[in-house]
Amino acid sequence: MQPCHPFTPSESITLERLNLENLHTLLRREQTAFLEFAASHELHIKSNDTFRTINPQTLNSLTLPTYCYAVEFNDESVTITATK
Repeated sequence: MQPCHPFTPSESITLERLNLENLHTLLRREQTAFLEFAASHELHIKSNDTFRTINPQTLNSLTLPTYCYAVEFNDESVTITATK
């Protein structure tokens, strides 16, 4: 990981925080909302389909852009801001 040096705030999302949960738990619970927020900047999707007579398979990979995010906690919510 590299530190984010002086940045300009961009868009933000505020997510409800339950029982003083940590960031990892909050992002797992709110993964759809965060992915939609992060994908609004740029998202790469790669799909691989494998067809066999017995077991067809599909593998989808989502690649989010490399951004720095500023995270601000308070008792009831977490605000995540994408930076430029």
